[in-house]
Order: sequence, then structure tokens, then C-alpha cells
Amino acid sequence: MLPRSASRIAALGACTLLAAALANPAAAAAVPRSAAIGALGAAGGSAYSAFSTGDILYANAANLPPVDVAKASTGQSAAGVAIGSALTTKDQLKQPLLKAAQAGKTAYGHSAGVNVGLLGGLSDPPQVAETLVEATSPEPSAKSGSAGSIPAAPVLTAEILPGSAAANTTADGSCVIGKDISRANARVANATVVDAGAAAVVGVLGGTSETTSHTKLIAPTKADGSVVNSGKSGLLGETTLTLAPLTLFKGTPLEVKIEVLKDIRLSAAAGGVSGTSVVSYGAVGAINTTPVVKLTIGGQTQTLTSQQVFGDKGIVLALGVADIVIGAPAHSLTGLERTPVTQAPDGTSASAAADFVRVTVPGKLPVPTADPFSGPLAPLNAALNPVLSGAAAALGPIRDALAGAGLNLADVRQGHLEASSTVPVGGIDCATDNNPLDESMKDVSALNVAPGATFDYDVRIPNRGSSPVTNVKVVDTYTAGLQFVSSVPAPASSSGNTLTYELGTIAPNDFKIIVLTFRVPTDAAAGTKYHNSAVITGTYNGQPITKTVDVDGPTVGPVRVGDCNLSGSTKFASNLRVKTGETFGYFINVLNSGGQPCVDVDVSDTLISGVSFLSCTAGCTNSGQVVNWKLGTFAPGESRVLSVLVKVTATSGRLPNTALVTSPSGQGGQPSTPGPLVTDVSQVSPGNPADGPNGLLPRTGLPAGPATLGLAMLIGTAVLLRRRAIS
Repeated sequence: MLPRSASRIAALGACTLLAAALANPAAAAAVPRSAAIGALGAAGGSAYSAFSTGDILYANAANLPPVDVAKASTGQSAAGVAIGSALTTKDQLKQPLLKAAQAGKTAYGHSAGVNVGLLGGLSDPPQVAETLVEATSPEPSAKSGSAGSIPAAPVLTAEILPGSAAANTTADGSCVIGKDISRANARVANATVVDAGAAAVVGVLGGTSETTSHTKLIAPTKADGSVVNSGKSGLLGETTLTLAPLTLFKGTPLEVKIEVLKDIRLSAAAGGVSGTSVVSYGAVGAINTTPVVKLTIGGQTQTLTSQQVFGDKGIVLALGVADIVIGAPAHSLTGLERTPVTQAPDGTSASAAADFVRVTVPGKLPVPTADPFSGPLAPLNAALNPVLSGAAAALGPIRDALAGAGLNLADVRQGHLEASSTVPVGGIDCATDNNPLDESMKDVSALNVAPGATFDYDVRIPNRGSSPVTNVKVVDTYTAGLQFVSSVPAPASSSGNTLTYELGTIAPNDFKIIVLTFRVPTDAAAGTKYHNSAVITGTYNGQPITKTVDVDGPTVGPVRVGDCNLSGSTKFASNLRVKTGETFGYFINVLNSGGQPCVDVDVSDTLISGVSFLSCTAGCTNSGQVVNWKLGTFAPGESRVLSVLVKVTATSGRLPNTALVTSPSGQGGQPSTPGPLVTDVSQVSPGNPADGPNGLLPRTGLPAGPATLGLAMLIGTAVLLRRRAIS
């Protein structure tokens, strides 16, 4: 059943609400405001905060200055944390990011299938958020939603898929290490934006789109990817969007279709050290020449690369009756387009906002009289010039609908993103964390897999306490449909897609590893994403303790092509910082990224003198400081995790490591890691799948391009919100 508020809205009708509010703005302003709250003190006395949010589609479709009569978004995710400071609970568009009670809360995850705002020019506008999923902490909580079909006609309609939210802070304010502090996910399908009748449908979003927002502690990192070993942690706010094709002005001669070929991501990271405030915005995993957008106008198609879309001012389409901007630079979170993002020189704060696609009706930019497109779009001119000459007539119904209602500019955005992080000078002090399992991690051997290929998940469980952890049990849950092949050690029991491991006792400074091998079904569809989660429990000093580790991925990609190729193999260390006498692990993700088998795969790893060998996995052998694996044949797309556990004997300096991966069948690899720094504290590092780190185009704070105006439509002066259950 859907919430009772939905039927109440349907019975009352938006017309009544709007009329009453317009007649008495003061009464509308009396609606209780979502207040920002003060939070508990942080571990080590550090105050910090972050948030991130993303909207799949946003429409401000009826603008009567100074009041926005109706605006709506579909597919909204948001995540926030505030330790020793105030939670951010509204975005740049004045949309609430949290409706739950906030008193005493330090983190939240928020997912809304539809979020409708009324009378946006008032000091505190009414807001209706439906198919809402929210989690707050302390104490840690996680919630999942259900499907629904939510019409917010005529602004937005969409099918809402189940969302999720999680928040993981604790009452003592200690650091949340090894997993997201807060997280939210929202998904929608088959959305229509601004439907004022068959002749005036502005946009149609075909297929499923997804937005995921999260906040997380990270190592202080500069824009070039180099880690600053300050002994403290940085903070990340980040949102990733998977966008289905958007068709504008469908059925008219000037139909525009925008197909996004890569996920889009905005992140803001602050490390508290000079150079570690970094805003990144772009297509995930893309380099300059990677195709990221396929644009079709007037029946003609042009593919655009990451550099063309994100490298300068974006792609600007001035069509007279509408302006369309794709990939405009990220801008200030507190200002307008063309204002620079925030990247504090001392590393204490970073923030930005971006709109991947923004459309304005009617258009405000000057339209060239001939050959309107240049650069990468120039090939479209020959076919488009005849169409543009009749564009005003073709799109007249939409323009006339706006003018007839006496409405002003309206805009539509596909992919609105915001992110922010703030930390103290020097970073966040997490040295007081007291869960001995908090450095546990989970990793996957590849980000992308081909149908029929095998890959590994690994679970790493160190005891960083001063006493043994007893009765250690790991319950691992994998995505239904994956084929479990084997694991080391073998599970004690299994049921459906859940595996249970009984590990007994882990001594202080000891380290346990589970490596699980899975096979992707041969008929797996491209784009299928797998997930794995492990719940680790045990007893420490007579008290029950728990730690959850999970990983998103891999994603099913196209069949691998080319010769045997092991050059994409990577290496990383389990820790960024270690103490003398501590146990940690080096890990190698071996990947055949080619389309032909690699035979007689050999991996050799020579340890430096600052560590002593303890053990290794996957049938290895060792002689002194040299560790070797004979792995046999790797099928196309196959990947495996190898590990070496070592003990720190050095008293200072860094502990680098390099492996040599070879096969007589093709190109080998030489994966390496700078290794951890020997200090007086221990800090876990994130994983590093074999496909390499996600590549984003960093924004350096240069002035943004021309104003990206938005698209438009009209709606009368009433918004009718109806809801019906999906059985």
C-alpha cells in the first residue's frame, strides 16, 4: 500500500492547495521548516561535513515571478554527514534532501521517486516527496523502498523502481571506516517531462535511469591521484548517474535525442592538506577520446567524445525556440553558472554543482543565421539548416502554451548534481576508532566482466585490537544468477545465494582472507551489475562486534577482443599507513583484458627488505622474499585476486611493491603500488580493481562556459499529484 498522504493529496487536489497558498502566502510560509542541526563531537575533536545529491530529471515548469508555481524532480538521491557541525538538508534548487526528524542525527540517506515543490518563491515552500526512503543515524540504519507509478502531471510522470538508503554513524561520533558513511540510490523508468498535450511533450526519458549518492572517508588525495600521507583522513561527497536516452520535442521535425554512453559523476573531496580539495566532474572511466554522448538531431547522428562534451564550454545548441546545453562546466554550489567551483587552497573544503543537460523554452541565446553548428557538430548543418528554418512553427504549440498561460521561463534538467565536503586543517583524526574489525574490506578483481568469464571477490579481515576476536563468522551474500565456483577457504555452509564461513579466532594483528570465485552466466546481458556484501561478526573482550563490507560490481560489458593482454593487471596494499610490527597485505588483481586465452600465466613478486613474508594465497610458492604463482590459462576476461601477507620490520619510510605478470601468449604487465607509509598509526586503503581507477575529468576551477538555460514548459497554474499502487 502507498502512504496515506498520497490519497489525501488526490482528494484535496493541487488546485485547492495552490489557490489557498497564493491567497495567503504568509500561511504557506508557516509550514514547519526542516532545520539544520548541530551534531555530536567527532573522534579526536574534528568537525566535518559532506553531502551529495543527484536528480535524474528536474522540471521547473510554471514560473510566475517571484513564485515558482510548480517544480518537480524524479529520481532523487541524497546523502549527508555532519560531525560537530550542521547537516545540509536543502540543495541549490531549494529542494529538501531530508524530511525525516533530524534532532540528534549526524548522517542520512534519502531517496525519493518524485519530489514536487509548490510556490517556490516563498520563504518556506510546501514540498511533497513520495515513494520516499530515508535512513538516519545514529544508530546505523538501512532501508529499502517499493515500486510505484507516480504521476505529477503535467510536470513529470515516471515509473518508480525500489530505492534504498543507509546511514552508518554511531552515537560516540567515531569514524566510519571501510564503508560509506551515508548512501542513497533511486531509480526511475519511462519518464515524461512537461506533457501539456500530444503536441507539447517536451521530453521523454526512455528506459531505466539510476542515481547513487554517498559520503565516505578517504585518504587525502591530490588532483593527479597522488596520496598525501598526513596521518589523518579526508572526506568525499559524490553522486553518480546512469542516464537513459532523453528525447526532446518528440515527433516534431526538430526532434533531439541525447544518448549518454557512460555514467556521469560529480565528486567533491577535501583532505585538509594543501592541494587535496578536488572537484571532479565527467564521464566515469573516460579519457579524452572516449565516446560519451550520441546526439541525434533532425534524423542525423553525431557521436561526441569526453573532451568535446566536458573539455571546454560543453555542447551548446541554440535553436531559437529552445536552448540546449550538454556538459556545461561544473560551477559554484552557492552561485550561478559561470561561477567557479570551490577548491580551498588549504584542502579544507570543496564543493560544486552541475547540470549535465539543461534545456530552456523559449530560447534566449542568439541563433546563427547559417550553419548554426561548428566544431564536432558541423557535420549536422547540411541536414539541419532546412529543419531549423521551420523550427518555430514546428515547436509553436509549446511556445504558445507558455505564452497563453502568462508564464515566464521554464527549464528542464537531465542529471542535476551537487557535492560538498568540509574538513578541519590537517584532515580528520580517526585514531580513536575502537572496533578491531574496522579495517576489514571487500574488493573485486575486475570492474568489467564478459559473459562466461570468471572473477574473484576477496574479503580481508584484520584484527587491529589488543585482544583476540573469537567466534568470527562471515556471511557473504552475492547477486542471484551468479554461479559460485569455489572459495578459499571453503564455506562451512551455503543456502541459496548466501555463503557462511566460520573462521574461529583471529589473534591481535593477525589477518584472515577469503577469496571467492564466481562465473558470469554466458547469457548475461550487457550492463548487468553484480553486488556482494559480507557481514562479519565476532566477540571482542566479551562484547559482540560486527562489520559489514560490500562492493558494487563488476558490470557485464561487451565480449573482450584482441590478443592475450595482461597489462591491465593492478596491485595495491591493504593499508595507506602501517606501524612497525603490523601485519598487512599486498594484493594483485590479474586480468586478461584481451579476446584470446593467456596460457602459462606466471606471476612473480619480490618483497623489499622492510617487510618479512608471512603467507600467500592461490597456490603460491616462496623462497625468501620471492613469491611466485603458476596460474595456467586465463580465459578472455578472466580475473583473479592474489595476496601476500607480510609483517612490517621497517621503522620508517615507504614499503613499495612490484609484481611481474607474464604469458608467452601476449602482452604481460608489471603492476606496482607505492605501498604504505610506516608511521605511528594504521590506516586502511580502498580497493583497486584490475580495470584501474575510475577516470574523471578534474575541474580546476576555471570559469564556466555560457549560461546553460533550461528547457521548458508550461503547465497551467495547477499541479495534480496522483498515486497508484503497483501490485
